Amino acid sequence: MAWDYQSNTQPLNHRTDEINLQYRTTYGLKILQWLYDNLVVIGKVPWEKALKGDVKEPVYNLSITPYIPGSGNYQWYRNMTFDGTVLTTFYIIKPTSAITINAHRLSFDSTDIVLYVLPADGPQKIIDLDHANVVKDYDRGLLIIPTLNNVVLYPQEYRLRIQYNGFIFQNPSEGDSSNTYYGGLNGRKGWIFTTDFEGGPGSRSLLPCWDEPTYKGQFNIDVTHSSDMIALSNALETNTIIYDKGWSKTNFETTVPMSSYLLAVCVGHFSNLAKVSNIGTLTRLWTWSGMEQYGELALNVTVGTMDFMNNYFTFYYPLKKLDVMALPEYTEDAGAMENFGLIIGEYSLFMVDPDYSTTLDITEVAETAAHEVVHQWFGDSVTLDWWNDIFLNEGFAQYWFANGINYTYPEQVDYAIDYNRFFINHLAMKYDCLPGSSKPVISDIPPVFGIEPYYKGSALLNLLNNALTPVVFQAGLNDYLSTYEFGNANPQNLWESLSIAAAQNNITDWNGKPLDVSSFMNAYTLQTSYPIITLSLRGTSTVQATQQSCLKDSSLWNIPIFTQTSQSTTFNWFVNTTGGNDATWLRPLPSPYRVDNAGSTSFARVNYDDKSWYSIQSALFSNVNSFSATTRAMLLDDARFFFENDLWDITKYLDLTLYLTNEDSLAPLEQAIGFFTTILNRFQYQPEILAVQNYVIQSTKNAYNKFQYNINGIWANDRIVQMLVDVNNLAKNRLARQISQTLFNDFVLKCKYSQSGTGKCSGLHPNLRPSTYCYGLLQSNTIDDFNAVDTLYEWTVKNAGYLQTDGQNLLNALGCYQTQTILKHTLNQILAGNYPSSLLYSIGLHDQSGMLLLDYLYENTQDILDAPFDFQDYVNALFQNWSTDSQYELAANFEDSFNYEIFDQAQKRIYSKGVTGIRRNIDWMDDYKQPLLSWIAKHFGETNI
Repeated sequence: MAWDYQSNTQPLNHRTDEINLQYRTTYGLKILQWLYDNLVVIGKVPWEKALKGDVKEPVYNLSITPYIPGSGNYQWYRNMTFDGTVLTTFYIIKPTSAITINAHRLSFDSTDIVLYVLPADGPQKIIDLDHANVVKDYDRGLLIIPTLNNVVLYPQEYRLRIQYNGFIFQNPSEGDSSNTYYGGLNGRKGWIFTTDFEGGPGSRSLLPCWDEPTYKGQFNIDVTHSSDMIALSNALETNTIIYDKGWSKTNFETTVPMSSYLLAVCVGHFSNLAKVSNIGTLTRLWTWSGMEQYGELALNVTVGTMDFMNNYFTFYYPLKKLDVMALPEYTEDAGAMENFGLIIGEYSLFMVDPDYSTTLDITEVAETAAHEVVHQWFGDSVTLDWWNDIFLNEGFAQYWFANGINYTYPEQVDYAIDYNRFFINHLAMKYDCLPGSSKPVISDIPPVFGIEPYYKGSALLNLLNNALTPVVFQAGLNDYLSTYEFGNANPQNLWESLSIAAAQNNITDWNGKPLDVSSFMNAYTLQTSYPIITLSLRGTSTVQATQQSCLKDSSLWNIPIFTQTSQSTTFNWFVNTTGGNDATWLRPLPSPYRVDNAGSTSFARVNYDDKSWYSIQSALFSNVNSFSATTRAMLLDDARFFFENDLWDITKYLDLTLYLTNEDSLAPLEQAIGFFTTILNRFQYQPEILAVQNYVIQSTKNAYNKFQYNINGIWANDRIVQMLVDVNNLAKNRLARQISQTLFNDFVLKCKYSQSGTGKCSGLHPNLRPSTYCYGLLQSNTIDDFNAVDTLYEWTVKNAGYLQTDGQNLLNALGCYQTQTILKHTLNQILAGNYPSSLLYSIGLHDQSGMLLLDYLYENTQDILDAPFDFQDYVNALFQNWSTDSQYELAANFEDSFNYEIFDQAQKRIYSKGVTGIRRNIDWMDDYKQPLLSWIAKHFGETNI
């Protein structure tokens, strides 16, 4: 019988095709996801500019279905993936034979891509594509779609349709990711789908799109999701349709034109608090169910900042709603993201538990909420051209957040405006004079999101506000927002708007001509570092001013300077090397005083000659309010910088601190207490520590007596109380230690049997708990107190939820205990993984002998190396305040021991680095110890603490 090959193999081939299709359907996505996760770049910050500039005005109709556990049924292999369909209408503005669009971590067949042309005079028509030659550029996140036979696409309207699948990261990440949490009445596990597109994979991982900031488009979004969940996106939801099998679809209004990185989708079991802004914008603070009660502060600041921005600028918030989503988990690369209409961030930055939140916790929430709201104007409505101009987003948000907080809570003005303006300027300068690491505000040098665009960017906006005047600055920004609304801008566009406002208000430059803000600001934004104005005596009665770069290069700046005398405050420009105006900058010695850069209004430091400096000090001693708190903080900050960089003798700085007996404002006290804490730690093992303690106690005595323990809800006051209590306990102030012991005893009595944490029973404001717990237990002679603190700590480990607790305070307190046998047992428990390694730092800090950790290292070398923490943690804790020659010898001797030979090369490097740190501390002592002690003896006499 003849064999009919075709008829007999057809069923077999059909079955083989079925098996291949089934395998691809069930396992193909998982295999592809593994390949993307392991063989392809996850994302870039930023992606390089790769689009051709041949399209404009895209309108995306996006439908997505994320598959995360919920009421909706789906096949197992779809878990942690999503389906997507996007129909995009756009204009081609340059002839081309291929569509170049961004796509990354998406799975589709080239045959799932359809292109239409939309003639003005007829129905849409399909354009044939060369599906066999569609190209994915994995390194650049590009999709290149050629037409068949290279048919040219001429400028007109087109429509592109793509069906695809995507992948959801199973941990917090940039891109499309998931969150897990435990909540609800039964504490069950829940899942959240969320997005973050400013970095990493980008929005090209959610849909094929033109994923560069200048390609602003509109989005019509619908999300199919489990019916027991809520879906949120940038625009207000219009309706939710319930389907069978546990699924629903939520539709959203069309967004305003926006950059793709601002696109956001969030799906989960959510609840919210809501308010309405002064122009009727619905504002909601969302959390996973049951946590919304902690979001009231963030919601208030969100609405208050919107109201401020709407009132201050002529450009109103353009959307019908603004949502803030507080997630249980968030990417480690950022704290929050300003997506247009849907801010998303980590929960601790938007939630406050009044039972445990310190003033710093509260202010961080307020600052984050306000910062992200400001972005809705600066960054979302008007967006940078490219990522090297990120300060146009972040600098403005870091500047105006203070005004948003102040508008919401005007009683907090001292903290919101005065303190924040100075602190941001202080941080910017601290990091803008580091050889080898500092960089310009506008720069291609990674990382994009660094100190410079945030803090220096904000500081430079403060400089502009002062140089132009607030009225002119406001007018220029209004022009900038109205000119570039829903568009893109670069720094030159900003400078132009400000220059126009300056000209309209007769603001002139250093030559008396209309101020060109570009020529003024380019030096500050394109150069690294900042100017130091040095005042030098010529002869005995004339002062010459010159400027130098902090980094000692040839850079120069045109510096706007406000100068305060006893009669008035005047404005002058300092240009070139010597100021440009001898009548102003070559001058007689001031009488009675002259402070340049009063109010820290510029971005510069002033290095005074001795006579000018001591005239300022004399004014401070006679009346501390001769200068603003910001000026006083600036003087302390500058003086410390100059002595630490060997431009001054330390005594010139120390002489200034004599006025601190009359200081009562946050910014200068923070500067001073930062120095006090440093020297107390450096002298921990020096025999003269009592003299340093006495200096600190006497310098803060009046402030300590004035503020005492009076927490009143005013943030500046409450931070001052905390700092004074902390530093006086560190300095062994008898009264502070007695109060800590009394408060601690009362705390143990009230809380030792608590089964609900310490928030209610302690009777202490959270600001006071770190010192009370630590120094109370440090003075305790009973193991019962240690066990009580330990038991309460264990409760927090087992029962604490997501928000702040006393866990870290209680843990640190365990390291303050002084009984060696108990501390050695505690060290054993750290090695066993029963306590976190951070406890090592507290043990080392409060070990009065300084020998505990070294002895323990000798006795337990291998166990320490095998412990579940980084050996670096142990070395840091061991050597943190060692500063004597004998300690250096002890540390060096260990390197000659048998135990040291157990170390591998990496561990030896870590240990040697620690020994080098001791040498640096000894060098510091060689430079500063004797002049510091001599000065203290001269001004404070015998120790009396």
